[in-house]
Amino acid sequence: MNKHKKKILYFMPDDPIGDMAGNTTRCAQLLAYFEDNSSDLEVDFVSLANWKQSSVETFYKRFPSIRLCLLPRNADKKANYLHYFFNDKLPRLVRQTIGKDSPLGCSTPFIEKSLKEITRHKTYDISLLSYAWWGDLQRVIKSNYSILDTHDFATKQYVTTHQEQANQVGRLFGDELNILNEFDEVWSYSVEEHYIFEQFLNNKVKLMPISIAVPPLPSDRAIHHDVLYVASDNPHNEKSMRWLVSEVLPLLNNVAISVVGKICRLLPDHPSLRKLGIVDDLSAHYAGSRITVCPMVSGTGIKIKVLESLAHSLPVVTTRRGVDGLYNKANNGCLVADNPAEFASFIHRLLSDSAIYNAKSKEGIQLIKTHYSPEKEMSMLDAVFLT
Repeated sequence: MNKHKKKILYFMPDDPIGDMAGNTTRCAQLLAYFEDNSSDLEVDFVSLANWKQSSVETFYKRFPSIRLCLLPRNADKKANYLHYFFNDKLPRLVRQTIGKDSPLGCSTPFIEKSLKEITRHKTYDISLLSYAWWGDLQRVIKSNYSILDTHDFATKQYVTTHQEQANQVGRLFGDELNILNEFDEVWSYSVEEHYIFEQFLNNKVKLMPISIAVPPLPSDRAIHHDVLYVASDNPHNEKSMRWLVSEVLPLLNNVAISVVGKICRLLPDHPSLRKLGIVDDLSAHYAGSRITVCPMVSGTGIKIKVLESLAHSLPVVTTRRGVDGLYNKANNGCLVADNPAEFASFIHRLLSDSAIYNAKSKEGIQLIKTHYSPEKEMSMLDAVFLT
């Protein structure tokens, strides 16, 4: 008798191969979990068709047991305008006219129709969708149990980028809760966001740990970067980068900062900034650094780059927004300052004071081992997908 495999649909709109952002790092970890358990799980991974061909090829090599389904974001207007008008533009206009669209929704009738078409022959045991923005897709998926992986606090993210809507926070938050309430289970990685959602959604909200392995670091490792800054080019990181460059960098007395990630596209030229761009092996750059900085001045959710740094025994100089989501707000491997002079002072202190450096390094490792170990995450994922 053939063994019954649980059928899983996993939706993530972004390319988890070609992007180094924290959300896609998390996605790649989940895909690796599904691949490792392919003897028990039959997984369809659905994403939007904005991938590079190299990402598609890498995906098939890394996750050969997972079916990749790429949805077109829009109908091709140039190829067939009538098809585009009746299957894409007109349904969107109708939905907007009758007031069914929430500002928080990214889904469109065309995307929903495309998803329904590729999944029409399946009923999934579990559907796992990323972001409240895309929660409306659940209505076209046939599944016995649905999970919404929030990643972020959608209301706060929306108001940050649409400040003219700041007076609509109550309505937006109501929209977000309505979306989350359509799911059997809701995941959060941030202790603050878990607390907020739990007040309204009760026991359907789970605080999920993020798996961060602690790599071995030889004592004689070569140091190439005194200060490392890792960031993508989202609006929060752009705002934070500008604060770092304009307010903190002039106070660092020629301490150089090496920068990794898409944020390099937005960096000004400066003798104290070393732009490395997108790198093949981020772990090697952590291993070759003394400390990292996370100068967040806005944003939501837990910062994966902070956890990665702490797991590599690297203390972090950050702001209050940089420790959002962490179990511990103190004694966690971070020095926290929102004042530019204090931020710069903490960088100098960690680079010159071995006692405080070693103490913060040990705190960070302890935080990772206590709350973010792979074993803890695996046990929670197993309880969801393998029981």
